[in-house]
Amino acid sequence: MMTKPYPSNNLVTAEPLISLRTATITGRADRWFFVQEAAAPRLKRAASCLVEPQLGDLVLICDCGENKVGYITAVLQSAKEDQAAVKLPGGVTLNSSLNGLDIEARQIALKGQQSISLVAPHLEMNAAAATVRVSHWKSWSESMESHVVRASLVATSLTSHIGTAISRIKSSWRKVDGLDEVQAGRSRLLVDGQHKVEAEHVTVRAQGYVRIDGKKIDLG
Repeated sequence: MMTKPYPSNNLVTAEPLISLRTATITGRADRWFFVQEAAAPRLKRAASCLVEPQLGDLVLICDCGENKVGYITAVLQSAKEDQAAVKLPGGVTLNSSLNGLDIEARQIALKGQQSISLVAPHLEMNAAAATVRVSHWKSWSESMESHVVRASLVATSLTSHIGTAISRIKSSWRKVDGLDEVQAGRSRLLVDGQHKVEAEHVTVRAQGYVRIDGKKIDLG
C-alpha cells in the first residue's frame, strides 16, 4: 500500500507582508522619496498618484516589506495648501498656486469641436515664431499699438476706412502697375528738395485760377 507523502516544512516560504499606512515625506533624491514610518528604504510615486509629493506631506504608502520598493499611492495632506504640482504621464506638469495655473509641456494642443473662448482682462503672448490660419478674421479694439522691425503684407484686395491717417516715413518707394487714382476735397504737396514728374502725357485742368510761380520757368 502506497502512502501519500507529506510536504516538508522546509518548502514552506513566507509571503512578503504588504500593508497600507500613512507616512510623512522627509527627504527626496531624484524620483525617490524617503519616510521614517515605513519599512521600505525608499519609495516611488505610483502612477495613480498624480499629485507630486513634497517635503512634509502626509501620504498614503503601499509598504511591500523590508528591502522592497514601496509606492506612494496618494497625498492625504499637503504641507503647502496654497500650491500643488500634478505630474501626468509623458512629462506634462500642472502647477497650481495662488497666482493661477501653469502648464509645462513640450507641446500643447487645444481642439474644440465648436468653439474655444478666452476671456481675461489681460492677454500676453510670447513666441519666437507664430502662424495663424483663419478663413475669416474680425477684430474690434479701441486702440492699437505695434512695434515691428520688418513687415510684409500680401493681399489680393485691401479696403480700409480711416477717419484720420498720419504717417511719418523716413523713406518711401511705391510702384503701381495699374491705375493710381486719388480723390480728395483738397490736396497739398510740400517738397523741401526737388519735385520731378515724368510721364508720356500730362494733362492739367482747372475750372478756376491757375498760378505758376518760380524764379526761373522753362517751357518746351
